[in-house]
Amino acid sequence: MTELETFITSNSECTPDYSQLPVDADYEWIVTESKLPYIPLYIPGQWPVITQEAMDATYHEHRDTDSNGWSSVCIHGISQSHTDHYQVYDEYKQMSNNEVPYDWTDIEAPYTKFWLQEYFPYDVYHRVRFMKVRPGGYILPHSDGSEYRLNAVNVGIWNPKGCQLVVKDKGTVPFNQMGSIFLFANNFEHAVFNDSGKDRYHMIIHGYPEDSRKAEQFRKLVVEGYRSLLPGIHQV
Repeated sequence: MTELETFITSNSECTPDYSQLPVDADYEWIVTESKLPYIPLYIPGQWPVITQEAMDATYHEHRDTDSNGWSSVCIHGISQSHTDHYQVYDEYKQMSNNEVPYDWTDIEAPYTKFWLQEYFPYDVYHRVRFMKVRPGGYILPHSDGSEYRLNAVNVGIWNPKGCQLVVKDKGTVPFNQMGSIFLFANNFEHAVFNDSGKDRYHMIIHGYPEDSRKAEQFRKLVVEGYRSLLPGIHQV
């Protein structure tokens, strides 16, 4: 078996350990201490429209040293084609994240941009990207950082049956076919495999809520998402 096949087979049927989660956990504990791999975020959107905008975009090959068939395009960032971390690029590597000239790119995705500005509870954005994995494509097991924190937002725009995002010792992230959102702890080792006949489209959102109203809205969403897991946790 290949490295990817071994990882998927060994971890896809695992489940997170929910047994000791406190009912009254607050936002800070959830995102920094819970050790959960993901929390669902329930935010409405016109998912068929976002899906079509993602399908219509022009993509750029992304991190081909540890993947195959993975491509990306920035909705918000340095440019459409600057899809990797800013420190990969010589002209930006000496900057801090807040100094990088992030802005809305010229991608034709008007509703997705509207959704990000009006529905998603961030008002400061860094990289926001459509991500595509073609049929048979994969992302090898990897982790993004070493410190635990629920900090990356992964939006399953179009996740056909057979596509898996698998986390080591935690199992498969339960994306719906269309329109599911998870706050994700990307320090856990994880991998992606598209074992379907269709392209897989996700959106990865990096940013934060600076405005106090947005911050409160986001915190509430995280706590509600956490609590939505509790009924299954405490069943006998």
